[in-house]
Amino acid sequence: MNVKHFTIKAIAGGALIITTIMSPIMPSMPVQAESVTVYWDEQTTVNLLETELITDGAEQHVYEWKSTRNGSAVRSKVDVIKIDLQNPNVKLDVMTGQNGIYTTKKNTVQNMVNETSAVAGVNADYFDMGSNFEGGPIGAEISDGELISSPTPLSGLYTFAVTNEGKPVIDMYTFNGQLTHEGDTSYRIGGVNKSYSYTQNMLYMYTDKWGGTARKKDADNLPTEMIVIDGIVQQIFVEEPVEMSVPNGAVFFQAYDNAATFIQEHIQVGDAVEMDYEFISSTSQEKLDPENIQMMIGGHTILVDQGKKATYSFSISSISPNSARSRTGIGYSEDERYVYLITVNNTQGNTGLTVSEFQYFMTQIGVWKGINLDGGGSTQMVSRELGEFDPALVAKPEGSSVRRVVNGVGVYSEAPEGALAGFKLSGKETLFINEQTTYELKAYDEYYNPLDVDAVYPVYTDSEELGTWNNNTFTAATGGNTIVQVQSGDVTEQLEIEIISSAQISEMAIHDSILVLEEGQSYPLTLKAVTTSETSVTVPSDMIEWSVEGFEGVVEDGKLKVTSLEGVSEAKVMANFDGLTAEQILPIEQEKTILDFDQKQSTADITTKVYPDDVTGTAALNKMDAAQGQVLSIAYTFSDTAETQAVYASFNEDEGLLTPETPLELDLNVYGNNSNHMLRAIFMDNEGNEQRVTLAETIDWEGWENISADLSSYADLGPLTLQRIYVVKGKETTEEVWEGKVFVDDVRMTFASKVSSRPVVKLVIDQTVMTIGGQEKVLDQAPIIDSGWNTLVPISFIIEAFGGEVDWNNDDRKVTIDIDGHTLEMWIDNPEMVFDGQGITSPLAPQIINERTMIPLRFIFSDTLGWDVGWDDATRTITLR
Repeated sequence: MNVKHFTIKAIAGGALIITTIMSPIMPSMPVQAESVTVYWDEQTTVNLLETELITDGAEQHVYEWKSTRNGSAVRSKVDVIKIDLQNPNVKLDVMTGQNGIYTTKKNTVQNMVNETSAVAGVNADYFDMGSNFEGGPIGAEISDGELISSPTPLSGLYTFAVTNEGKPVIDMYTFNGQLTHEGDTSYRIGGVNKSYSYTQNMLYMYTDKWGGTARKKDADNLPTEMIVIDGIVQQIFVEEPVEMSVPNGAVFFQAYDNAATFIQEHIQVGDAVEMDYEFISSTSQEKLDPENIQMMIGGHTILVDQGKKATYSFSISSISPNSARSRTGIGYSEDERYVYLITVNNTQGNTGLTVSEFQYFMTQIGVWKGINLDGGGSTQMVSRELGEFDPALVAKPEGSSVRRVVNGVGVYSEAPEGALAGFKLSGKETLFINEQTTYELKAYDEYYNPLDVDAVYPVYTDSEELGTWNNNTFTAATGGNTIVQVQSGDVTEQLEIEIISSAQISEMAIHDSILVLEEGQSYPLTLKAVTTSETSVTVPSDMIEWSVEGFEGVVEDGKLKVTSLEGVSEAKVMANFDGLTAEQILPIEQEKTILDFDQKQSTADITTKVYPDDVTGTAALNKMDAAQGQVLSIAYTFSDTAETQAVYASFNEDEGLLTPETPLELDLNVYGNNSNHMLRAIFMDNEGNEQRVTLAETIDWEGWENISADLSSYADLGPLTLQRIYVVKGKETTEEVWEGKVFVDDVRMTFASKVSSRPVVKLVIDQTVMTIGGQEKVLDQAPIIDSGWNTLVPISFIIEAFGGEVDWNNDDRKVTIDIDGHTLEMWIDNPEMVFDGQGITSPLAPQIINERTMIPLRFIFSDTLGWDVGWDDATRTITLR
């Protein structure tokens, strides 16, 4: 007899695309091993990163797989739920579709977990996603002894089950069912609740778990359907498909061909019928009564057997065996005590695993026998954190959305509500004085199931009484370290916290991302501090007293709003927290002449360079007329060829001229000659890379004209070094003047003033305590006022406080200061000094007092370095900014 035999053509993350061929029924036999690339090497490691209890008898394990694949290092996060089958407080069961109906009612694992009150779960069986099928699982499904779906007739697909005695089983099964009429005549039942496969002349049975209004359809024939309730035939529909759901407690039978003839010739409405079925192991031929099974779900190929990689029992060519994908699997330990639900991540920096790598991973975590479940876009794991009532998605799918699947394996707590066993306390561990925060508390019982926190009446305290409490809301009042503690009866939980006041801060600075200030714009500001415990923290904006200086603006909610920059020469923003002040000099737009070719200090040594070597040209300084003064001339003679040609004015033999740190725009005057050539410049950035900037696409004007180039895109690469300005003939240029001269003058740079951040330094005459940003530091020599009313201060402490360097040459008794890009050289007892290479004379020579170099305050810091020097006569306090 020929029957329809079904094989899988392709599997795509949950989709089984099924086709039928005419062939005899074949027994389930393992397929030949397929060619699969093995990627791991001796450096492969499987590390357990963390373990958390889900409920009594179930744990969440997070592993990291690290290996080498195609010569590159790879990693993947693998989530494992380990269930103890010997623990009576936990059990496994099938989760099915929506509210227990799987056909036409697919669902996400998250929804199935929530609907069935599971504490965790993963996706399970493969299913067809095509529109021609109703969407039931490919394999078997049993829950609490109730048969929901019979095994597939496809050879090589394994199932996972747990018996009523709590033993795990992984095997392949065939289905054997009979419909007997009046205790006499019988006919074979081909399957229960199957949406994708039926054998010609077979009878198929559908229960109230079938969610659709129609059963399997044959495009060429009309079925005969029969409704049975409590073993009595209620209705028979001959070649008339019934568009209705199966009522609760009822059974529908659908028949074609010989099976339809059997019903029509032997059965009438009101007759009694009996239905019997069993599973038969394809490996041992032993019979299995579904009523003895606590749960069963269908799967795919076997992956691990006896703790080793197994030969594949089913073709894996359609599940991307050599690709690193998300994967789902299930297995059990050698002693049959533990079941492992496993999901591999292929999201958020995780590479997923190949099938062969997945097998290896399973052997490393203790799987004795394991099978593959639906993976790829279907892979999902949901788990409940300790103390949480709501499980959450922990293994995200490969795609952008969570796929709806037909069934899953759920983990269920069977424990009664127990006594309070522990807390999980979370919240801010670093606070600022006067800050208010609320701590979150989770409670769990002796079975690791969540408890209502309010029902256990927790009491909150802090060990050092540094703040006040209103239930679980804490207001910090005093700086220091304390321990937040929550207690209920004998159960306590603690959290160490630090409350920051000025006494706990060693450094404080304002951070911004301002390229240049502009009127009407807003800029985010952040105040960051380093505590005495060397912790870096961000001060909440509402804890800061902000102010601005030198321009009009306001800081609100951590954002600086600039209202006016009229007449601004310097802009500052200041932040005060608990008496400490940090300030930031903000960048404002300024213009500086880089080259005017008249003044010696701005004139570079200019040499000529050409490309290619046979091009002739000259770059030199010339006077166009007495009024104009010196200008840069670039004379060129190009040939009428297609190749690129150029004449360069090289500055200082390409050592170049250093431009301001943050460039915004380059402006220059150019005397054009209507040559249509291009004018360009070459800069070297701070990483040593060449940056070519087009100044004019074509020199299409006659006479002097001001041109500019936007340099703001190079702001992060400054300071820039201007190496060359040049005229270039392009490859596609036509109608050029092959010989000519271009003049350049007044090369200017618009830039953002250098951003600096310096703490406020305060010194008091005759006192050996200096404050830096509000933090006290002890000096071994106090500032003094000499007999001539000159204020002398110890130089090294101050310079180093502002980030500078001080060097001492004992032989010459020479002090060298490097700060803010300036160099100051001075000699003990000598008023003659050198500042940035220029000689200057101080009204008072540096002196050594108590082995410390003391310098005249105002001349050095105010007159020479240009700092702000403040004096409070009442307190004899010096303030340096």
